[in-house]
Amino acid sequence: MTADLADYLRIEGISKRYGEVVALGGCSLSLKKGELVSLLGPSGSGKSTLLSMIGGLDTPDDGEILLESRSLLDVPVNRRQIGIVFQNYALFPHMTVRENVAYGLKVRRESRQVIAERCEEVLSLLKLQPFVDRYPAELSGGQQQRVAVARALAIRPVLMLLDEALSALDKNLREEMQIELSLLMRNAGITGILVTHDQREAFTFGDRIAVMNNGLIHQVGTPEEVYRKPKTSFVLDFLGSASSFPARLESGEAGLVAVAPDGIRCPTKIAGKPGDPVTIYLRSDSITLTTEPTRTHSETPGQVALVTFLGSARRHVVNLGERQVLADLPQNAMQYSGAVYLEFDPEHAYVLKDDAR
Repeated sequence: MTADLADYLRIEGISKRYGEVVALGGCSLSLKKGELVSLLGPSGSGKSTLLSMIGGLDTPDDGEILLESRSLLDVPVNRRQIGIVFQNYALFPHMTVRENVAYGLKVRRESRQVIAERCEEVLSLLKLQPFVDRYPAELSGGQQQRVAVARALAIRPVLMLLDEALSALDKNLREEMQIELSLLMRNAGITGILVTHDQREAFTFGDRIAVMNNGLIHQVGTPEEVYRKPKTSFVLDFLGSASSFPARLESGEAGLVAVAPDGIRCPTKIAGKPGDPVTIYLRSDSITLTTEPTRTHSETPGQVALVTFLGSARRHVVNLGERQVLADLPQNAMQYSGAVYLEFDPEHAYVLKDDAR
């Protein structure tokens, strides 16, 4: 792969403040040509702000945005050749489907022939021909979403930005459109960024995930990398339910062991010395329960406080000392009540130093 493909889009140290609020604290990210990246994080993490900077809807205080090695910061929105799809789709209610799709082309003063050809191309691609003369109010949510995507694609964007573009759809339609949109953009070779707070959506869409919180990008990697090898406690906790146990390192037979006051013990290869404070994190699907003491929990047992049905699993809420522990057991596994001990594979646990936030 050549260097120019590796750095098709490069975001360097983008910062933005609104008064005393730091919306972005120096974010850097690069995309290869044709790559799809999901910006994943909770509300207020800075995802949409960063997308606005790339799209030209807002201006950063510091930093640089380069597309094919050329700065975008002085390029007007209508000349960036960037397609943007918003959460509310931003369709013009007084325009038909065809007119909405043609809008961006007319703003760019394309010829009538080009407008007609492009509209026909994307309307066919997104199966919208039966609805070309309808108005947005006459369309379902999924159809409106397709129109918004068609309008963005009509300008033949060099980059597609999607800001919570599927969040208004119901669950089944949303999951269907996640797959459809991902396949569409991959097949067309479009470089794209999706903003979402939904982990499943981010994983379905993105070749890589950039996890954000408090205006910072905490980690960038493939879906499997960020899930299996989280670099901070925030990434770990945000990508799946995790219980935490404050602990300290102790010397064990084969190296260091993280030991929590709750009686949880976890061998670890973390760099440190006996006495160092750490935290043990256990994802809910990595914990099993038993009525007998285990190698990882041999002292005071916990008490099952609640069992809930999750479809493919049953979630056991276990009171252990002053904390609640979540254990998601397979639907066909034994359902527990009363006193239980936790069991887990140390390879599937995470021991992080307390400064890894």
